[in-house]
Amino acid sequence: MAEIKETPGTATGPIPLEQVMSPSEIADESAKTLVVQDARYTRSWINSRFFQIRWIEVDLLYQSPPILRVWEGTNTPRANISKFLVASFVNAINNKLISGLFYEDPPFKLRGRPGTDQDTARAIEVIEGYQLDECNFVQEAKYGLFSTLLFGTGIWKWGWTEYYKTAYEFEPVGAPIKDSEGNEIPTEESDKFYKIPKERLISRPFFMNCDIRHVLVDPGCRTPDIRDAKFVIH
Repeated sequence: MAEIKETPGTATGPIPLEQVMSPSEIADESAKTLVVQDARYTRSWINSRFFQIRWIEVDLLYQSPPILRVWEGTNTPRANISKFLVASFVNAINNKLISGLFYEDPPFKLRGRPGTDQDTARAIEVIEGYQLDECNFVQEAKYGLFSTLLFGTGIWKWGWTEYYKTAYEFEPVGAPIKDSEGNEIPTEESDKFYKIPKERLISRPFFMNCDIRHVLVDPGCRTPDIRDAKFVIH
């Protein structure tokens, strides 16, 4: 995959029509140019509507920091107590949503269709429940719903990931000895083990909440479904 870097002279000017091809055929330089141009255009659109300032205002409403106030005409400070009104409502609603959506473990129950026995459906349910736990599905959903309640927009990203993880296997240094009757007798060497690192390929789905400040969506999208946008940059 091409690495995107904003270097002078690499992302300026229009893209020649002959370089516009399918995603599998498009040249790396053309792809980088297109992404950087779309990112600059979207950031300019966001700044022109002062979304960055509004997001800061919303954060302040949620955090409710104390404001230093004094009595009129004096330097005597008044009581400055934070009122977490927005935070109280957002947290209460978010917890109710999560408990209503995920009230069972695993979060989803499968019902076999005609021709599928219940044991098969139950086995698939256990595997999918394990995968949901591995990708921290419930917590990521909670983060996204929190963003939806506070900012009006929640964005999630999902797909398939592969990475290597180091696992350790243990092998005895020596074998136990056997007596005349064939019984194994442990020795000092058989009680010691080698710790052998093994690289294992982990393949699993992922599900993550995305901060709306880090996602650039096509300003021309006219539906609330981000999948209808012509481009999305994360």
